[in-house]
Amino acid sequence: MLSGRDGPNVTVTAAPAVCDQRSGWIVGDTSAPPPDGALAMRDARKYRRWLDEHGAVPAERSETIVTVNGSGSAAVVIEDIKITVIRRAPPRTGRHMVPKCGGSLPPEKHYAPVALDEFPVGQPASLRQKIGSSSYGKATTRVLGTVPVVKFPFAVTETDYSYVNLVAVADECDCTWKVEVEWLNGERRGIHRPGKTFELSAVAAGSPRSSP
Repeated sequence: MLSGRDGPNVTVTAAPAVCDQRSGWIVGDTSAPPPDGALAMRDARKYRRWLDEHGAVPAERSETIVTVNGSGSAAVVIEDIKITVIRRAPPRTGRHMVPKCGGSLPPEKHYAPVALDEFPVGQPASLRQKIGSSSYGKATTRVLGTVPVVKFPFAVTETDYSYVNLVAVADECDCTWKVEVEWLNGERRGIHRPGKTFELSAVAAGSPRSSP
């Protein structure tokens, strides 16, 4: 079994744009005057800088992108994506800030629902198995609605690239989690472990809300 360094080019990143985080952020410092919600569209960098300076955490729902590039020699097959919740705590308290963006999920090729409240702590859980189980069906519908769900395994041709949008939700927790990607490339098989963690928090009851 090979590591990610010896395999195809796989990256795991948070969705980069401010307006990708349509359900907002939790900001612990409620004394800080919040910026105008419309600033997210006028000057996204300035809005993001304010969020980073005040330790904002994505609220309720977030998008994480797994990008896979073809290896140039054989198709890359993504066999599974595993999610590990490494910390679960009560929802963060603070101001719930929602930028003025709007919109809905764009029609991308692959989406996968990650209902963090339903994943065990400290144990990698297979998205392939979750999505294929009837018990996870309600979570899938709640997270994605009518958007088609990714079907594992799927292949990326030698010269192409593809990505999976992991749409995570947290209804009851402040959760920190990470991703592992299981791949097959010709006769080589491996697991990409980027080591990066992501945090998502439900909105605590009574949290003040700032929105346009």
